[in-house]
Amino acid sequence: MAALVLIPLGVRSGSTLAQTVSLQQLEGKIQAAPQVLSAVAELEQSLQILNARKAASGLKVQTSLSTGSFEEPLDAYTISNFNEATATIGLSYPLLGSKQKEQSDILGARADTWANREKIELARRLALNTLRSYYALYWAGQRKIELSKAFLAGKDRLEQILKDRTSKGLLLDADREEFLSAFHLAGRNIANARVDQVKALGIINLLTHSNFSSLSCSSPSLAQPCASQSSLRTQILTAHPEVLIRRSLVREQKRLLGLQTYSDVDASVHLDGTATTVYPSGITGYGVAISFNMRLPAKELTAADCRRRASQASLEKSQYDLQQSVEQLQIDALAALAKYRAARDNLSYQRQRLKAALESLRENELRKSRVAGDTIEKLQKSRFKYYKVGIDLISAKSSLFQAQADLLQLAPQGCGAYPTDDSGAQSEMEALNGPLRTDLPKAVDSQASSLCAARRGTKSQKRKTAVYVWDSASLINDGGGEKSGWESFSAFGIGRVLLSLDRGQIQAAGTAKGSKLLSRSLETAHRQGLRVDLLLGEPSWILPQHRGDLLEIVKRLRPFAFDGLHLDLEPDSLNTRRYSRKYLLDQLVKTLEAVHDISPWPLGVSIHPRYLEQNEFKASLGDAFEKIPISEVTLMVYISNPEKVAARVAPILAANPKLRFSVALSVEPELSSGESYNSKGWEALKEAVKVLKSKLSSKNFSDVVIQSWSCLKGLKR
Repeated sequence: MAALVLIPLGVRSGSTLAQTVSLQQLEGKIQAAPQVLSAVAELEQSLQILNARKAASGLKVQTSLSTGSFEEPLDAYTISNFNEATATIGLSYPLLGSKQKEQSDILGARADTWANREKIELARRLALNTLRSYYALYWAGQRKIELSKAFLAGKDRLEQILKDRTSKGLLLDADREEFLSAFHLAGRNIANARVDQVKALGIINLLTHSNFSSLSCSSPSLAQPCASQSSLRTQILTAHPEVLIRRSLVREQKRLLGLQTYSDVDASVHLDGTATTVYPSGITGYGVAISFNMRLPAKELTAADCRRRASQASLEKSQYDLQQSVEQLQIDALAALAKYRAARDNLSYQRQRLKAALESLRENELRKSRVAGDTIEKLQKSRFKYYKVGIDLISAKSSLFQAQADLLQLAPQGCGAYPTDDSGAQSEMEALNGPLRTDLPKAVDSQASSLCAARRGTKSQKRKTAVYVWDSASLINDGGGEKSGWESFSAFGIGRVLLSLDRGQIQAAGTAKGSKLLSRSLETAHRQGLRVDLLLGEPSWILPQHRGDLLEIVKRLRPFAFDGLHLDLEPDSLNTRRYSRKYLLDQLVKTLEAVHDISPWPLGVSIHPRYLEQNEFKASLGDAFEKIPISEVTLMVYISNPEKVAARVAPILAANPKLRFSVALSVEPELSSGESYNSKGWEALKEAVKVLKSKLSSKNFSDVVIQSWSCLKGLKR
């Protein structure tokens, strides 16, 4: 029977592996964007113009060379004929209006240069925002294609089932067509997403001077944007390029206003040296002269007054332009902030919708008959609903990212510029396709049907005394034999086993031989009446950088018929000097949320009671466990006195009535007699369990979990 499969990340149609490139890698290439390069060239041009005007201002050298033939009367009867050559060299220095014009030109060129530097930053911000927008568009298209393919997998088999039910009169043809339209919608979404990707990829290549034929995008991550109106206003006023450009223009106008007094008065002082030669006689002479030259309009006073008024009006215009620019940017900032908050609320809404759709999907999968019937129709409806909500969630995530980018374009520093922890978002998107993976109906015996129900962990199933099994090699390797070892648990009153798998066993589960061994072992355990929960314990999985390892393990083991998933993640096992306890608890909650979203089993957790005893931790854990939700919290109270254990646990149960609790007791030999029952023996442990159950009679107390099986087997009896 065809089954829905999870489409691997980073794979496009045609099974061609796309190059995985993060947004941060692309942002490092933004200096190659055409608009940035254009702004850089404009700055270079203005710098050279400024240098040229500086070099051309001030003292000037002037020279002339002339020759001619002359007739000069010496008296009434005598005329002298001679030739004369004259060379003149001099220095000229501008004064009054001439000097002011040169100063005005330099000020203007300097202002242009300063403004062009800011234009580079403005171009970089705009290019960066465009890059981020199209990266998000490409990423959203990638996710929508993956989700759509996951929804479409098994399409042919489902169409045949619907056709058969219609031909037998069990399904109206109109309803069948409605089911088929869902597949067409998914196909349309894939086509539209690919159109978006074509444009997005072209823009990305243009902005980064790249030549990608395809991309595999990781979940976009940005600095935390500033959500404070006062901080946004401050950053805009002090650092936004457009404001700085307008402000520099106002400064230039003020300086030019003081250079208008004599601007129409052209004046200069000249110092000239002249040498003269008369030839062919060879008589020479020389001379030195200084002169002052000035030219001004006849109505200079009227012209000066008009210039002053014009300059004042120009200054006022620049001031009004600055004010308008600041106010417009403030309006843009408020709008961007409102958009960001709305996008954040919308994402929260879509996540809640997804939880509801996921629960509906799980319920319909649990109710699904093992012979094709109307439950397949309900299941497909819930899958379609989940798929549509998933598409909306991807769009909401993309919109939130765009809103973040818009805010960071206005205020790149954010509010401290600390990076957003994206591991939760990444795992959320990776887990999105998983619930669409389901087996279509096929004929199985009643025992397999009950096994499926056990795998999903029905709420009506009674909890039983449990034990941690950290070394499961013998149980799994001999799981299908007549003497498998599973029957040994009944002698200790154990009805539930928390079964750990090491790395080698997890890898082996992906092989045909290992999968068969594990499946047969679980079947044997279920025939013995045992409930078997998958036990995974590694504190580093709390941290964002290692969370993906845990999620990958859960996804790999989802096909197996465990009755639950139990995580032993002790925050204090990590470096509490490097990480604050609050940070570790926050990350623990994020890890549990990420696992819950992809786990097909009820989720339990072992934790030290201290985290639920102190008010500062109760708010972050007790309430958070309810919201996830956690099906069972095992309190690791290693005290070999049931009275003291009950006294410590009872207030926690009372403070968290919606949570279900178990209590872990130790039989480990390495602990003291005050912490472990190892030296006290089996009878003492059995009596302690009895006393503890009588003391903890509240409805939210489940049972006792013993740490661990390897020690319990050898306990003296």
